[in-house]
Amino acid sequence: MIWIVSFILLVIIEIVLFIYLPAGTLREPVLLLVSVVIGALGFSIKDSIKDFQIRKKSRKRYQYVCELFNQFFDKSVHLNIEPPKTIDENISETEILDDSIRKNVTDITGEIVTVIKLCYYCKKWELNKAAEDYASINQSAESLGIKYAKFDNTVKLFAQIYSQLIMDNAQLNFLNLSISKEDMNKAITHFINNYYKNLQFFKIKDKFYQNKNLHETLIKIIKEGKLSTYGITNETIKRLEIDMSKRAKSSNLFVVFTDNTNKEDRVNLKEYLHNYARLGMTGCTTKMPVYARFGVYIIKTEKNQTPKSLLKDIKNSVKISAEAIVRIAPLNMIDSETYTLPFNQSFTNENLKKCYEALEWFKTGYDYSDSALWSEITKSSITPNELLSIIPFNIFCKGILPCEQEFIIINYDKIKDESNVSTLVDWAQKNPDLIKSSLLKNGVPTYSQDELKLTLMVNENNKTERIDKRISQICGQIVEGAKEFEKSLHPSEL
Repeated sequence: MIWIVSFILLVIIEIVLFIYLPAGTLREPVLLLVSVVIGALGFSIKDSIKDFQIRKKSRKRYQYVCELFNQFFDKSVHLNIEPPKTIDENISETEILDDSIRKNVTDITGEIVTVIKLCYYCKKWELNKAAEDYASINQSAESLGIKYAKFDNTVKLFAQIYSQLIMDNAQLNFLNLSISKEDMNKAITHFINNYYKNLQFFKIKDKFYQNKNLHETLIKIIKEGKLSTYGITNETIKRLEIDMSKRAKSSNLFVVFTDNTNKEDRVNLKEYLHNYARLGMTGCTTKMPVYARFGVYIIKTEKNQTPKSLLKDIKNSVKISAEAIVRIAPLNMIDSETYTLPFNQSFTNENLKKCYEALEWFKTGYDYSDSALWSEITKSSITPNELLSIIPFNIFCKGILPCEQEFIIINYDKIKDESNVSTLVDWAQKNPDLIKSSLLKNGVPTYSQDELKLTLMVNENNKTERIDKRISQICGQIVEGAKEFEKSLHPSEL
């Protein structure tokens, strides 16, 4: 307000000076000086208005999230919707929840906050069926370490609070863990059936690292129309791909190019960028008309943001006092291709293992696409048992080659009918040799020469033997994987 009053006063002063200040050597400099001050104040007012609008928008977002929370859980716990006096313009929904829950619920731990937020995202997903909320359910469940068939204190705490907030609309009480095993089973079953069908695959995905295999298998069976009767079609995949491309405007993975003429600025910027998970290097141009050297950082931020917002974070945190360049580009590794030798990444070299793990960890976008796909599956009419009857058993096979995955998916229905199998867990009771026999009746996977030589160790005299041994290993993994999966679906027997 003071800026606006000052601006108006100076405008009046300039008008008065313009009318009454006599001509002379001082008239032009004085009027020019007043004009410059008015101009500077005008920019300050513009910035102040913009900041006010941003703060107002952030405050509205804060209030909306708290009001929605109260709409879901008012009988159990109530949040004060008044936002803090100072609020970050980029404050996220999860940060709002974290701040408000901690302020309004006493004796609360970070773990309990995460459980309450998980319940919030369950209700919000039920309301909107949005993939972002399903991704939040996924992330919260994983951060809590909820693994079906492992009833530790975290799972008990989750089940107790989930029962109070979601199932019973009861007063929130987390001071004593008082839930019975029967009620805990009911809460977890309710959670799976209503919000998180792929939790039934959690043990498999965790033990065999099959997120990518399972994801690719689901995409293929959807494109083949095997889930179309449940409302999941090839159009679903196309829509998810379009949605993914739209979201590419924001990212949590960036390439930052830097060059500073001031040594202190260069060190300060380097130290700031070192706060992020990163891959760092010194870059230079090659085979270009211009030769130049510069710093290159591939960084991963904690939350999705735009290059503009990241640049603003850098400018607000690092003083740049001399000539410099900072260019930020979002990095999309969703469609990246990888060649490894061996093909199943069974490296003996420790640095190669760590290199592969680091690159996979930096890969962005897959988590979202996986959650989006599961969101579509969960809100469809398909039940977990129906899905288990359609998904092929290649998801149990660690290090499976693409041609083997394709071969199994194409022939799975015939093998399933011949083996009198209706769902994935039925394979636990089958003989691996009989599964192998059924597979080989349909031929063999179309191995490339490199795969035959480097993975199967085929030479001129042992091709049939090595392929037979490879298929035997796959069938052994299928049976063992099905047994592990069966245990995860019957926690009460553990």
